[in-house]
Amino acid sequence: MEILLVSPTEFEMEASSLLGFEKYVVGVGPVCAAIKMTQVLERKSPRLVILFGVCGSYPDSGLSIGDVVIAKKEVFADIARCFKDREEDISILSAQDLTFDLRAQLGSLLGERLSDFLTVNFVTVCCSTMYKRRAERLASRWNAKVENMEGASIAKVCKMYNVSFLEIRSVSNIVCDPIELWEFERAINALKKQLTDIVNIIKRSL
Repeated sequence: MEILLVSPTEFEMEASSLLGFEKYVVGVGPVCAAIKMTQVLERKSPRLVILFGVCGSYPDSGLSIGDVVIAKKEVFADIARCFKDREEDISILSAQDLTFDLRAQLGSLLGERLSDFLTVNFVTVCCSTMYKRRAERLASRWNAKVENMEGASIAKVCKMYNVSFLEIRSVSNIVCDPIELWEFERAINALKKQLTDIVNIIKRSL
């Protein structure tokens, strides 16, 4: 098996409808995603896991709904002591426990085509951010453009199993906007084309 496709929900999985690889829904949030990914990699040995879905962009990111981004770094942003005005590191956790630099893998997978895509720093959170000061803090601290709830967990599991990892997401909402303004269908439609293009590029490099 060369490529394995994973997504948090059945709805997000629709973005892979043009692709015929083996696919798994891993669930929403860092715990479900880590457990399911571990179960899968205990039974399967892909060369590459591609996680795809939607994300929220931070208000000053310059991104718009429907923009598609690839993670060049993933971070567990709120495995910390969370105060009203800050997140404080837990001293027994190292940077290696919390941060996953994906740039080298991107370079080897996409080669000269990497510049055709928008790569940004992602953060993984345990709860979706719904107030502006937290959004500003997380964006500033990690130089991040978007947040999600599964990416760093999948990155960590793939690292443990020595499997390459790529994460691609489409912006469905601006962080802090009420859920009534989130545009899942628009985001999935935008993601479908770029996900297909990226997988076709990667197939030639594996």
